Amino acid sequence: MRVEQMSDVIETPSIWLAQGIFGLVSSLDDFTTCTATALKQGFYNGLIIITPSGQMISLSGAKRLQGSRLSALLNRLGIGTLKVELLIASTEETSTNHAKEELLESLRSGYWDGRDDTEELQHRVEHAQSIPELVRIVQDVYQTTG
Repeated sequence: MRVEQMSDVIETPSIWLAQGIFGLVSSLDDFTTCTATALKQGFYNGLIIITPSGQMISLSGAKRLQGSRLSALLNRLGIGTLKVELLIASTEETSTNHAKEELLESLRSGYWDGRDDTEELQHRVEHAQSIPELVRIVQDVYQTTG
């Protein structure tokens, strides 16, 4: 699904979750730009996006969109970025509780152990009353970590 079409499905900001990590989809343009290594290593495979309106979008992967010859050369050298088309496996409604469980599972994965505020973050997620509130919590995480 191309970026123009994805804006009808994926609201921004949204939360993404994959392999024990979560992040923020702040813009579709940024989210669909990656390195060749990230694409080759399957960053998008099995990734889940949770939108503020309660949609849970599961990705089966992504495929590279055609770029210029210069971008292809830079990618072969490992220093460029490329645009991808997201491959959506499924879309379904999700609840606030399910979204909280997904985030809490990520927080307990070990990836976040180096943060000083992991317990506070878990507490905020556990007490969130809505998915938009969970999105704000993730936004706060990425505003403090840059």
